[in-house]
Amino acid sequence: MHEPSAPLARRSLVTPRRSRTGVAVTASVALAGLFSAGVAPGAGAEAAPLRQVALAALDSVASTGPAAPGALVLDEGIGRGFSLDTLRDRLLVFDIGPSFLSLAATVALGPSPTDVAVDTTAHRVVVSDDVTDTVSVIDGGSAVPSVVATIPTGSVDAEAIAVDGATATVYVANLASDDVTVLHLDSGTSTRVPVGDAPADVAVDPSTHIAYVAEADGRSISTIVGDTPGIRSSIGSAPRSLTIAADRILVATDDLGPGGGVFRVQAYDRDLRELGGSVNLGARASGVAVDTQLRIVFVRTEVGELRTLGFDALDELGLTPPPLTGGQPRQVTVQQSTHRLVVVTTDRRTATLTLFGVAASPEFVGGALAAARVGAAYREKVVAVASPASVSYAVRPGDILPPGIVLDGSSGELRGTPRVAGSYDFSVTASNGSATTASRGFKIIVAP
Repeated sequence: MHEPSAPLARRSLVTPRRSRTGVAVTASVALAGLFSAGVAPGAGAEAAPLRQVALAALDSVASTGPAAPGALVLDEGIGRGFSLDTLRDRLLVFDIGPSFLSLAATVALGPSPTDVAVDTTAHRVVVSDDVTDTVSVIDGGSAVPSVVATIPTGSVDAEAIAVDGATATVYVANLASDDVTVLHLDSGTSTRVPVGDAPADVAVDPSTHIAYVAEADGRSISTIVGDTPGIRSSIGSAPRSLTIAADRILVATDDLGPGGGVFRVQAYDRDLRELGGSVNLGARASGVAVDTQLRIVFVRTEVGELRTLGFDALDELGLTPPPLTGGQPRQVTVQQSTHRLVVVTTDRRTATLTLFGVAASPEFVGGALAAARVGAAYREKVVAVASPASVSYAVRPGDILPPGIVLDGSSGELRGTPRVAGSYDFSVTASNGSATTASRGFKIIVAP
C-alpha cells in the first residue's frame, strides 16, 4: 500500500476490469417474493424504508479448466458476452438467452490482454495488450469469432480500452507513457493524446462522444474531445475506474494513508462537477455496473463483496445475499432492458458466469408536480421504478388531494378538474408486492 504523497507503482494499478456496456435480451422474469424486510434506522411513521434488492440465479456456466476472469462486456444486439481470461490469455465468448448461458467459443489472444470493450454497432470486440502494446479486433458476431486485425497503439503499457461504436473510435489508456491512443477503426489512423499522470482507465460517453480519463497518480480526471485534450479536474483522490451511466460519470476512488484507506464511488456530471459520493466501502471498488432505469449501482469490491447503492444519492441499499457459486465475484455487468445482472466468479480453478434476475422495491423518480387552476383539466403522473415493474399507488391515509383530483392507483396519474384553490401537500406510497414500499411527499398548488 502506497502513501498518498508517493507516486503509485504503475503495475499496481492493474486490477480486474469492469463492464463497458450492456446487452438487452427480450425476456421476463417473475421475481415476486424474493425480498427480505428492511427499514432504515429511526422510529415512527416517518422513518424511510430501506430500499430492497434481491437476486435470483437463472443459470450459470463454468469455463473449461483453470481461468482467471478479467473484464466482462455484453453486446445487446447479438446476445453475447465476452470475458477476458488473463491466465490463459484468451477471450471467453458466451451466448446469453432468455434464461440460460452457454460457452460458445474461445479466442486466443496476445501474451498479456489487459482490457476488453465492445462496439455494439458493428459487433466488434477490441482487446488491449500491455506487452505487445497492440489492440486486437475480434469479429464478435461471427459463429466462430476470431482476431481479424491487430493494430499497434504506438505507445507503451496499454492498460485500459474503450470504444465509441457510433464513430468507430477506440481509446487506449497507456499507463507508462501518460497518453491515450485515439484509434479510428475504419481508417486505421491514430493519434496519441497526452494526458495526466498514470491513466488507469478510460470511458467514452455515447451521447457526447467525449472520452474521460482517470489519472490515478495525478488524482484527476480529464477529457478528450475528438483527437485533442479537453478539460481536467482535480478530484482529491486517486481515480481507479470510470463508469458512464445516463448523464453522469461514476468514479471508483481511493485515498490511501498510514492508517488505512478511504474507498468510495463518487459521481460527477459531464463537466466534472462533483455531485456526491458513497460512504467508505472499506475496500476498493473494482467493478461498477448500473441499472439506469431501476436507479441501482452494483459494486464489486476487491475483498469479494457485492454491494448495492442508489444511483441518485449513492446511498447503501438492502441487498439479500445472492446465491453465488464458483467462488468470489470478480466482475459484474447489467442487461438494461431485462434488469438482469451477470456476475463472474472464480475459485482459482474455474471461472463461472451466472445470470441473475433482479428484484427491487419501488423508488420514486421525477420532479415536482405542475401547478393547477380551478376549472381547468389537470393531468400529471407520479412515477416509481421497480422490478417487477407493476406498481400500485395510493395516497397516504389522512392526506387530502385537491377537491376534484383523483389518483389512479395503477398508473400513478393524477387527473381531474380542481374545484377549490389552495396549496395541497400529500404523500403517495408505491408498492410492487415487496416487503417495503416507497413514500414521497408532493404538492399541488391550485390557482383561482
